[in-house]
Amino acid sequence: MRLNYLVLFTLLAVLIAHGAGLFMGLYAQYHNFDMLVHFLGGTFTASVFISTAARHPKFSFIGQNKWVNIIVAVALTVLVGVLWEFFEFYVGVWTGLPSQTYTDTLSDLFFDTIGGLSSSLIAFIVL
Repeated sequence: MRLNYLVLFTLLAVLIAHGAGLFMGLYAQYHNFDMLVHFLGGTFTASVFISTAARHPKFSFIGQNKWVNIIVAVALTVLVGVLWEFFEFYVGVWTGLPSQTYTDTLSDLFFDTIGGLSSSLIAFIVL
């Protein structure tokens, strides 16, 4: 049950931060605001994977070793982050918006990973 609160909390945090970034112009005003949103996105993604594994044992990660589960949750978070970066790239191509730099992409993936790692550690300490 506590994991459901972690998923809900991280989802609300991502939605509020992203909404504030869009509607209040925080993305344009603060260049580093994107890092916060990617960190929160990483925490949400990992918490969804961990919650699913905890609630449905058939979807559980490899074995009962917490460290293996943390590695798998972070790896899945990185995969989602990479897919998101492809999405952002193609949206830029289709809309004609300026494309991202490789440093922005690497920064986004770094903060996705750190968010996933921190969420995984918190979830497995709570479990």
